[in-house]
Amino acid sequence: MSGRFRFLLFHPMETERKKLICLTPMRNEAWVLDKFLSSASLWADHIILADDHSEDESRAIARRFPKVHLIENPAAEFDEAQRQRLLLDEARKIPGPKILFALDADEFLTANYTTSLEWQQILDAEPGSLFYLRYLNVLPTFKRAWIAHRTPAIFVDDGTPHIGRRMHSQRLPTAPLGDKRELKEIKILHLQFLDWSRMQSKHAWYQCFEHLNLDLHGVALYRKYHHMDRFARRESLTVPVEAHWTADYEAQGIRMSEVLQTPYWWDDAVVKMLVERGPAFFADIAMWDRDWNAIKRRVGPDSPVDLSDPRSAMQKWMHRYLCATQPYSTAWPIQKLDAVLMRLGF
Repeated sequence: MSGRFRFLLFHPMETERKKLICLTPMRNEAWVLDKFLSSASLWADHIILADDHSEDESRAIARRFPKVHLIENPAAEFDEAQRQRLLLDEARKIPGPKILFALDADEFLTANYTTSLEWQQILDAEPGSLFYLRYLNVLPTFKRAWIAHRTPAIFVDDGTPHIGRRMHSQRLPTAPLGDKRELKEIKILHLQFLDWSRMQSKHAWYQCFEHLNLDLHGVALYRKYHHMDRFARRESLTVPVEAHWTADYEAQGIRMSEVLQTPYWWDDAVVKMLVERGPAFFADIAMWDRDWNAIKRRVGPDSPVDLSDPRSAMQKWMHRYLCATQPYSTAWPIQKLDAVLMRLGF
C-alpha cells in the first residue's frame, strides 16, 4: 500500500466548511438594528445588509460591525423579489460553500440554537436543503408570544435561481429536488409586535399599498393586517416566553426586551398616499383612529388636503364588526359571514 493511499485512507480530506451568511434588507431599522447585528454576529460569518434609502442611524450602526457587508438597494419602487435577488447575488460573490439565512432586522434565531442538535443538522445538510422555521411573535410585555406560520429561512446554497414576487415573496430559492424540513427547536424570535404603535404604522402602510396596487378591500385587508389582535385579546392563544429563547443573548449583554423609540417612516409614506389619492379612496381601511391631519403637520407635505376620517356610517359599522369579531375570526360562522360581505364589495 503506497504511503499516499494510506494517508487518504486514515486521514480523509476535510471538506471546506460552509460559510454562514445572513441576508437582511434594511430601511430605517435603528430601533432594533444594534441588537440584531450583535446577535447575528455570534453565528454568522457574513451579514449582508441591503439598505433601501435609510434616513435614520441604520447605516452608521451597520458600519460598527466588522461582519457586515453594506450594499445599496437602488430600486425606486417597493419590490421584494428584486431586493431578494440583490442580496442573493451579493452572497454568491463570496467563494466556497455557503448556508444562507434570510432574516429581517426584527427577526432573531432563538438563542437555543447553541445547544440544539438541529444546528448540526443545518451545518451537515446537503446543497439544496431548505429549512422552515416557525415564528415566535412576542407581545409588548415580552412575557407572552404566539407561535405563527412557518417560513423558509435557511437554504444550503446550490446555485438555484430565485423566483420571487413583488410583495410577500418567499425569501430564498427552492431547489426542486432538495431536502425540505421544518425545525422543531430553533425558531425565529420576531420582535415586530414589541413596539405596538410602530407595527400599527407599518400595517397601515401595507394596507394602503395593497389597496392601491393590488385592489384589496376592507374585510380582506382587515383580517390580514389585524391578525395580531386575536392573540393580544385572547391569552389562551399565546404561550409564555421561554428563557432559553433569549438566555445566551442576554448573557452576551444583548437586552432583547429593550428597543429604541424612533420615528415611523411609514407615517410619512401613508400621508403622501392620502394626499395624492385623497382620503376617500382609503375609507375602506380601518386606520382612521389615528389623526392623519396631525401626522401630516408633523411629517409633511405642506398640503391643503384635509385628511379627516372620510368613512360613511356603513364603513364605520363594518370596522366595528371586524374589530369585535377579530378574536374569533377563524371560526366557521365568522368566515362565512366575511365571505358574504366580500362578495357584497366590502
